[in-house]
Amino acid sequence: MKEGLAVLSMNKMYPPEIGGVEVVAKEIAEFVRKLGYRSRVITFSLDRETKEEEVNGVEVLRCGTFFRKDPIRLSLSFKSAYQDLSNESEIEIFHVPSGLPEFICKKKCESIRRVVLYHADTVSRGIIGNLYVKHALIPMLDSADVIVATSPKMFETSKVLKQFRDKGRVIPLFVDTEHFRPSGDVFDYSHQFNSQGKRLVLYVGRFGRYKGLDHLLRAMSLMEDQYHLVLVGDGSEKNSLSSLISELNLNNRVAILPHVEYSKLPEIYRSADVFVLPSTDRGEAFGLVALEAMACGVPVITTQLGTGTTFHNQHGITGYHVPPRDEKALAIAIIQCVRENLKEKNSRLIRQRAEEFSIDKFRNSWEELILSLGQSGRRSESS
Repeated sequence: MKEGLAVLSMNKMYPPEIGGVEVVAKEIAEFVRKLGYRSRVITFSLDRETKEEEVNGVEVLRCGTFFRKDPIRLSLSFKSAYQDLSNESEIEIFHVPSGLPEFICKKKCESIRRVVLYHADTVSRGIIGNLYVKHALIPMLDSADVIVATSPKMFETSKVLKQFRDKGRVIPLFVDTEHFRPSGDVFDYSHQFNSQGKRLVLYVGRFGRYKGLDHLLRAMSLMEDQYHLVLVGDGSEKNSLSSLISELNLNNRVAILPHVEYSKLPEIYRSADVFVLPSTDRGEAFGLVALEAMACGVPVITTQLGTGTTFHNQHGITGYHVPPRDEKALAIAIIQCVRENLKEKNSRLIRQRAEEFSIDKFRNSWEELILSLGQSGRRSESS
């Protein structure tokens, strides 16, 4: 372990909790450890108990919570835990938006180098959201030495990030192109419905507020019976989605599966004719699952949000862009992908585009950033 350098990462949730942000947080924390530095994570527990554990060489502190209603988690022990760990760290990496941590940690010690990884804008939150942005998020960004966004579009279009372009750096998210590949087994849906001769539309991820899954279901109702939809995941909108499936008479054409093991995800993606990410607002800043589908050679449909959802997906080549909440446009794009046989015709191009976001490129960018911050910290101490 390299002497004298400890890196502290802060994220609202951390694996085994599932999500794109959690995948990224885990990768960065474990990669920091592989570089030879002490890597520590402070996050929130699923219950009132505070737990310390080591996961793949990373020291993880899960602060007990007394209130949990995602995206909000509240903990009485977080502040003191952060202060203790921060005093022993040289570099801090904050994954935002997280909520409470931005209020507590908006100021930092001068000796600490702070990186803020800006995953998404905070939208549709009313008065509370405005207070959070003004009194927590902006001060946090102001205190940062470097602000990382996952696509150039975020610095171009985010009202908040525009104020901090001078601190900005773009490091796109990644896909493990060795794990997610076009060749291999495909998932068997025979227990869900008869998929033989059918066209499979796929969504993987949280069933959350801004994911637009109600619009995807309504788009399915506009299409012929040969089109079947598989929703893989869980979340707060699950019950309402189940009700809408019945209301639209889609029970025989839509299957809901729980989260699957990481090892099985490539099989899920390969089974699809088209992958859809129908998100409705800027809470969706990139769409890592769409990139995973592309690595498996599957065309994707993403919505035009002004974020990174149209950054990796090249319109007319790797799939299509559609306006958010436009069910007719979504249905047309799905049908177009299938009729043009985009999965077979453009599989090589889709895969090549995914390879531009390899995990090695991601690691190289973060290694350069961490090393530069460590060196600048030593220079400031010696001067």
